Amino acid sequence: MIGLIIRQANWGILGSIFGAIVGFFIKIYLIDIVGLTQWGKYASFSAFSTLMSTILSLGIPWLIVKYIPHFIEIDKDKANQIIRKCFVYSLVLSISFICLIFSFSSIIDQYVYVKINNFSDFLLLSAFQVPIAIFTGLIIALYRSIFKIKEIVLYGTLVIVPIRAILTFFVFTYFNNVLYFIYIEIFTSLLSLVILLLLYNKNNLSLFIKRDPNFVFDTSIKRYSLNMYANSVITFFSAQFFTLILSILLPPIYTGVYSVLLTISGVVLLLINNLNTVFTPAISKLFKANNIDELSELYKKTTYHRANFIYLTKKGYFDGTMFHRVVPGFIIQGGNSDRYETAKKRGEIGKYLL
Repeated sequence: MIGLIIRQANWGILGSIFGAIVGFFIKIYLIDIVGLTQWGKYASFSAFSTLMSTILSLGIPWLIVKYIPHFIEIDKDKANQIIRKCFVYSLVLSISFICLIFSFSSIIDQYVYVKINNFSDFLLLSAFQVPIAIFTGLIIALYRSIFKIKEIVLYGTLVIVPIRAILTFFVFTYFNNVLYFIYIEIFTSLLSLVILLLLYNKNNLSLFIKRDPNFVFDTSIKRYSLNMYANSVITFFSAQFFTLILSILLPPIYTGVYSVLLTISGVVLLLINNLNTVFTPAISKLFKANNIDELSELYKKTTYHRANFIYLTKKGYFDGTMFHRVVPGFIIQGGNSDRYETAKKRGEIGKYLL
């Protein structure tokens, strides 16, 4: 079990580092072309889409990660019915969201996002982005529940991220509207989702099964799902609340500046978040089996990964590297539509943070 966890953790770390590096330089490229104002609109769109997908997820991914590893071993029929029910809930919620957005996007634009011009175009695109995000979260949870992090990294990162990067560089050679980047994100996310769904259905549990009219969720499953749903909503607001408020109360250029600073701080959390992604289903399975000795051994042999990463970031080993040199210039370039003094101050902030 520990060997499997370490291998899957390595895949998770590889995918995260690759995705973060490519994504970082795509942001540099994009902000230089579209400017901070348009990037602020994109950040507002991203915050809104993430909020909606979090609210509409109902804690389903957490439910899958906790219970599917256990039921796959003792009752595959029940595992299949749980998965089918989760897909049905997600489908109903997605269709409802699409209908609501197409009906009320202009009202939300007029009365909520008053500081952003023509934000209704972005809201309409969220009608496609949010359902894709909901189902992507669901299918990733299914892969995590059977310890298939490698497949998530291969088809969700190592294949899709280069495609997204190539399309971005090609499209923004001719255009400077950030909406095209959202089109690219929707296309590549949908492509990744389809690949992962087809492979899971082919190689693991079937996702297309008949409904069992007698199946109902156990009370303990419902309670756990609701608790984790509440936790995920609280976590979202603790991380994205300020971006959400900025996008509503201030012009998009300020949201763009804040988004840049968040990108910098997010690098520090890169490894920790992905180790958590791998550890959660393993801990759930070992705890369910009451295997406390192996659970203790797992903690002892994997905690050093986190400690080493934190030590490196604290000791300043990134000083003098390309990462250290790029960020201040990145912030200055991102402010190329502002006055020089403002851009200069952002550069100083970037140097201070690093």
